Amino acid sequence: MMERVRQAAKKNAPIRSDYIGKTYFPRGDSIEILSVERSGNWMKVTGRYNLVSTDSADLTLNITSTNKTGFPQEPSQSLHISKGRGDFELSRSHLVPGLPHVSMYANGESFAGVYFGTRDEALEESRFNFNANSASTEIWSPSFAPNEKPDMQKVLPEAKDLMNQGRYEEALQRHIWYHNHALEYDQGQTGVRLSFALSDWVELGRRYPRAKQALIEIRDQDTRALMEGKGYVNLFSDVSAINRELQDEDATYTLFKTIREKDPKLAQQCYYWIESLLVAKGEYQWCFDHMGDPQFRFDSIRRSFDMERGSHQRMADIQKKSRKTTASAA
Repeated sequence: MMERVRQAAKKNAPIRSDYIGKTYFPRGDSIEILSVERSGNWMKVTGRYNLVSTDSADLTLNITSTNKTGFPQEPSQSLHISKGRGDFELSRSHLVPGLPHVSMYANGESFAGVYFGTRDEALEESRFNFNANSASTEIWSPSFAPNEKPDMQKVLPEAKDLMNQGRYEEALQRHIWYHNHALEYDQGQTGVRLSFALSDWVELGRRYPRAKQALIEIRDQDTRALMEGKGYVNLFSDVSAINRELQDEDATYTLFKTIREKDPKLAQQCYYWIESLLVAKGEYQWCFDHMGDPQFRFDSIRRSFDMERGSHQRMADIQKKSRKTTASAA
């Protein structure tokens, strides 16, 4: 009992987090951190701002993190501000490991910010290169109640509507959020996420080069993880699908070759996603090495072929019946 009390007290103990890391104010705006209260899973930040480069913006408390979470943005995290000076108080719960910052956003894009945190966080932040302004940074999430799941069927159509309206950055943010979080809420989105969603994203990239840049950044980040031995089969399927949409399947082939040399077990798991490409490349020995029992694989391919052929036949029968019905009615 006493141990649980001590652990709870430790969890709720204040954490000094007012060390300042990197700041980024290229347009002359400013954000000043006055105080930070932080413990366990909660943070409150107070300060002053001066907005000079645009008429209005959103001032938001975020944590840059490699962890993908399903937590929606809380109202207390953001404040809509107008040109001029003012004070702010922002707070959030659901803290995740990462680098906290208060930033200004307009048109879905960050244009000013100050990073802060513990001494170690501030040291890590000081290494940032803000000029890179990563296109794949996730700064949007749909609004939904804590115990509610977002409707995945609405995110992609909304992205397409925004693209058609010329609101390209907002459309891009929908694609980034969907790619990062779709499977957290609906495993049934696996196929859509790696096909139609990526096709729409590439189409956006034709109109808005930053969208293509974001997709390439995600692809390159996942590729590095796999090359460094930190990846897994689902990550390979993501990279393979992105490369397919970018018409850069040679990159998938090169990646698989490296995985095959460094981690044969992972290569075995990834084989399904690259089988057709290996056949096209004439790498028949690699196929034999990784397909497992050849008869079993042949039977599996034949079943898939029969199912697809049956599906096409049923569709043809339905269309034929529909044409006869239309002709009879005429």
